[in-house]
Amino acid sequence: MLTPAQIAARKTGIGASESVILFPQIPNPYSTPYKLWMEKTGRLERDQSQDDYQWWGHELEPAIARRYEYETGEALEYRPDTIVHPRLPFMLCHPDRYVVGKRKLVELKAVTFDPARWGEAGTDHVPPEYVIQVQHQLACTDYDEADLIAFFLNFRQSRIYKFKRHNEFIAGLENTITHFWNNHVLADVAPDLISVADCKLKFTNSSSDFVEADENTLEVLSVLKQVRGRLKIDKAYEDDCLQQLFCFIGENSGIKKDDKILATWKADKNGKRTFRLSER
Repeated sequence: MLTPAQIAARKTGIGASESVILFPQIPNPYSTPYKLWMEKTGRLERDQSQDDYQWWGHELEPAIARRYEYETGEALEYRPDTIVHPRLPFMLCHPDRYVVGKRKLVELKAVTFDPARWGEAGTDHVPPEYVIQVQHQLACTDYDEADLIAFFLNFRQSRIYKFKRHNEFIAGLENTITHFWNNHVLADVAPDLISVADCKLKFTNSSSDFVEADENTLEVLSVLKQVRGRLKIDKAYEDDCLQQLFCFIGENSGIKKDDKILATWKADKNGKRTFRLSER
């Protein structure tokens, strides 16, 4: 969790975790460029509350740091100071830890393992949002290397990933942040709306007037009605299928064909049964 001083510093620039928001192609459940622009221009106060996932990530940081020290023999230290990019005063970072006696950073993550997003230990194969965050920090600190230790909540195992400074990547990142800061924050020009949440943030008031529909709007309304109708049908059909399958499984663990498991309906230690379809 950021300190009050770090929270105040964030208002003066873009932090490492915030720079990821400027790449809308990377899904972000918490923010968008438009929401970030509202926060940086003082139109919206940043929500400092945490969901369960964020809370546990913060609380597990000291344990993950100790695990890194145990695995590597390196000593880590925490520094609360805000690091400002040597050339771009609006590019900031707050690294999780520093390796004592070395110009090296360490990021601490408590995450869920997904084999498509996380590679082998010792590589830099991690989700793109963490690549951006690490390279952002290397740019601000002017360091050449960083490690990321990920504790996988679903496996209760950790892996250490290795990063080197990537100057070409950093140059592109710096350009993206500079464009956003100069052309949107300082110029006070809003970025494009890219989500329903953005629309709700922008259009908070309503009048008694109605707007006349054009042909495109009529088509969109028609599609929305079809989609909503389809969703209701699909949900009813899904419930019907599940009812038939549950009756077929009964008190067994699932369904198989020869040696292949097709579906499971197993109970956990609390007696709650969860239905899962085999992915293969």
